[in-house]
Amino acid sequence: MQDGSVLEGRIGTGVQLFRIRHPLRHFEELADLGPLHDELIGGRRVWRLRATGAFYALLDLPCKDEEQILVRAPDGDWGAWDWGALAAVAESCRWRGPDLDDRWID
Repeated sequence: MQDGSVLEGRIGTGVQLFRIRHPLRHFEELADLGPLHDELIGGRRVWRLRATGAFYALLDLPCKDEEQILVRAPDGDWGAWDWGALAAVAESCRWRGPDLDDRWID
């Protein structure tokens, strides 16, 4: 398992969850907040990186299929997070394919 700060750097603003092998080795789930239909979010979960304590939003977003995208959150007060803004960030974090992005980040 790589150092938490290295993984944070590789995630950047966000990453599709499938690109992290064994994500629950690195993260713990703190809350499952359910969908937010007005923002077209099928599911919302709060995760924390075990090694550094950094907070992330795991969003289920409709694309071709429903995709899980992990986005760096501003802080630990998830009641105040702007889920629409996090979803907008997530849209820009989709994997572009093996010609442009490594499949795995860890």
